[in-house]
Amino acid sequence: MTNRCLEMIPINLRNVCLKILEELETNKLFINDALEGYFNMLTLAQQEKAFINRVVYGTVEYEMKIDYIINQYSKVKASKLKKPILLILRMSIYQMLYMEHIPHSATIDEAVKLVKKRKMINLAGFVNGVLRNISRNIASISYPNEDLNKSEYLSIMYSFPKWLVDYLLVQYDYMTVKEMFEDSLKTPKLCIRHNALKGSREELLRNLKEDQLDVLEGHFLPYAYYLENAGALRGLKAFQKGLFQVQDESSMLVGEVANPKEQDLVLDVCSAPGGKTTHMAQIMNNKGLIYARDVSERKLEMIKENCSRLGISNVDISKQDATVFNESFENKIDIVVTDVPCSGLGIIKKKPDIKYNVSLEGISSLIQVQKEILSTASKYVKIGGFLIYSTCTINKWENDKNIEWFLENNTNFDLIPIDNDAINKFNTAKDKEFLQLLPTNKGSDGFFIAKMKRMA
Repeated sequence: MTNRCLEMIPINLRNVCLKILEELETNKLFINDALEGYFNMLTLAQQEKAFINRVVYGTVEYEMKIDYIINQYSKVKASKLKKPILLILRMSIYQMLYMEHIPHSATIDEAVKLVKKRKMINLAGFVNGVLRNISRNIASISYPNEDLNKSEYLSIMYSFPKWLVDYLLVQYDYMTVKEMFEDSLKTPKLCIRHNALKGSREELLRNLKEDQLDVLEGHFLPYAYYLENAGALRGLKAFQKGLFQVQDESSMLVGEVANPKEQDLVLDVCSAPGGKTTHMAQIMNNKGLIYARDVSERKLEMIKENCSRLGISNVDISKQDATVFNESFENKIDIVVTDVPCSGLGIIKKKPDIKYNVSLEGISSLIQVQKEILSTASKYVKIGGFLIYSTCTINKWENDKNIEWFLENNTNFDLIPIDNDAINKFNTAKDKEFLQLLPTNKGSDGFFIAKMKRMA
């Protein structure tokens, strides 16, 4: 693997991987934030970035399975190992299991070099012995028996905490949970939304082709596309021209369900980073008015940048806490969108660290925030207007149960069934009262949407 120098700093790709993994452990960052920080700091070729990206993501995705293997072949259990040694073992075992083009001998040799680089020379023999033992026995590693203990099997094989496995098995049947876990280990394709305000689809596709990108059509929507081998988006002509916006196809369905008209007043109470706001602005042909509100100044700046690039001028952007009532909006808004903070259990494929950071206590706290936002936002909807509730989770307690609670306590709202044949082909919600996409459908995120109308 390439070693070079940048401003007198030697760059070893596996050492960069180790540093990023250490930062994830220490600072509890999201993987994409940690990777972006290092990619901005170092001058790396695209192939080098791809290697780092795969090793870091893969090591985190399979963390529990890898620790299970370590515990079989190491006299010292994973939980007792010094953190740098544990991380070197994890990333090396991931390469041995899933990066077949790299010889095991090369992976082991690089791991030993990393141990010595960290001045832990006395542990170099230990790391070498554990990895060589695993390499010799890699085809005969023992895993939990699926028939004897399904919960443990899912936990180890797909690296999900056992409490979370059991939590989801209460809500879904075994095969559905297994399929969702399998999907969580797949590499997600980048999804974009064509922006008709700045040019035709033909122009978009022509520009993407000129930049040598492979483009696949969306699963639900004619203006959604998936990009393969996409690198730095900001360097693409189509991005610079504002011909597209990055947004998952499942998230685009919020705009489809909301269906705002050109003359509408729309309020997006948790609008950052702006995918739904800019989509609705496009649907409205840059007419009417959308109030984009969020608590993060940094993310609001992102919305401003996107609106400028996409040629959107009907969005009013300002800071506001969605749980705090704003009397200036009371009974005035045609469509209020509440894309609330959630556990994110529908997007683990993109953010695998979510499964280790989520907790029952955290979910319970989120549910209370979600109820607060729903209650506050409902006061803005005028009679005859609509309240949209959405999450990127598959947890029924954050989805169905919250809507049931809201309707019981707000009898002036009626639930509007999802009436869209193209969407309902993939809708797993009973009677199509809500929209629930599971992360087993065409590779989309797990996503939930409910639409309610204020009747009085």
